Amino acid sequence: MNQGEKLEFKCPKETHYGYAKFVCLNEFCTNSRIFCFECIKNGDHNTHIKYQYEIDNLFEFFDNQKKKTEELIQKLQLINVAITNQFSQLEQRLKIKCCFPTAELQKFDTQKLNQGLNQMIKYKDITKNILDDINESSNALLDQINKYTNEFTLDETDKQNQAQLKIQQVNELFLQGQKLYGIKKYEEAIEYFDEALQINPNDCQSLYLASECLTMIKNYKDAIIKADKLLQIDQNNPQYLCIKAEILRCQQRYEEAILYADKALSINSKHLFSINNKADCLKMLKKYEDAIFWADEALQIEQKNLFPLNVKSQSLKMIGQYNNAIIWANKVLFIDEDNINSLITKVECLIKIGIYNDAFIYLNTALKLYPENSTLRQLKIQLLTIQNQNNQANQSLQKIVKISPFFNQSKIKNERF
Repeated sequence: MNQGEKLEFKCPKETHYGYAKFVCLNEFCTNSRIFCFECIKNGDHNTHIKYQYEIDNLFEFFDNQKKKTEELIQKLQLINVAITNQFSQLEQRLKIKCCFPTAELQKFDTQKLNQGLNQMIKYKDITKNILDDINESSNALLDQINKYTNEFTLDETDKQNQAQLKIQQVNELFLQGQKLYGIKKYEEAIEYFDEALQINPNDCQSLYLASECLTMIKNYKDAIIKADKLLQIDQNNPQYLCIKAEILRCQQRYEEAILYADKALSINSKHLFSINNKADCLKMLKKYEDAIFWADEALQIEQKNLFPLNVKSQSLKMIGQYNNAIIWANKVLFIDEDNINSLITKVECLIKIGIYNDAFIYLNTALKLYPENSTLRQLKIQLLTIQNQNNQANQSLQKIVKISPFFNQSKIKNERF
């Protein structure tokens, strides 16, 4: 309801048929706080008339109460931050004063070692009492917090509102993380997903994208923890099985990755990401014919998907079908002319079939885009070596022709190339 609208409630007294028009804000009132004209005639609330307001004033009352509550929450949050900061300082100073790494101790001379021992003995009594003192204080603080928390008992409506509020908070945090994930700010995105998971540890959308982000920054250990949590929630979800397969593939655990991809495909035979994962794993296991088969399966679902196109062109190259590999690399480059994998595949295949000039053209194009790529640099050295050898061979051939003008030059060229 908006503030421009009128509040309309039936009078709580069953014998009164009119609408409630007033509200009582007296702290000690024992009558119904919502009442009608007939209630006034009966003398209700006459002892505290100055606390009576028209019911529409409830908007202002609740707004003011909301602002006061938000201010209180902010002050409590500041106290929480201050306590956390003090704990951090204590933790740091304990490490500096009382924790000497073995490697550092070995570098100490006698004087420095003596100083260290004096320090340790000086702080021995203090550290002994830290836990007891802070435990005592924290228990007292927790008792106070529990006391005031229990003052606000929740009925079923409150619990539903609380649950709805949690859902809203989780969704807002997820959307913030999703935006950061979309622009490849993975570490920042993870912070939002983790915050959402503190509120709801079983929020699948946050678990999934957190796992993806962790995979992108190569934190595979934590990525698998998130993926396993997803599978505990739903072990038959192809998407969750697929993210586990993807992490395993990135860890070069290809046989295990295929097992999870197969589980996903047993549930959904057309699950594209699982097919892609399986195709790439088979390629990495040097099972090129099988990789091509699964790449074709993926391409039947989505003809212009770059992942299986790359897998197919690379696998064709590995089994010596260089011309076919170039055809499929070209399909990728038609969609994405800067695709590094297909540029490399095309250059390698052009070298293999001896079309060096074209290989140089594509290699130079690729190096302008990716000047630091080590594979491209190696290919350039390879091509320069071949070019240099050809130049030397041509020079030798010209010398032979000068000495023997009737020498069969075309025959030599055919034999050489």
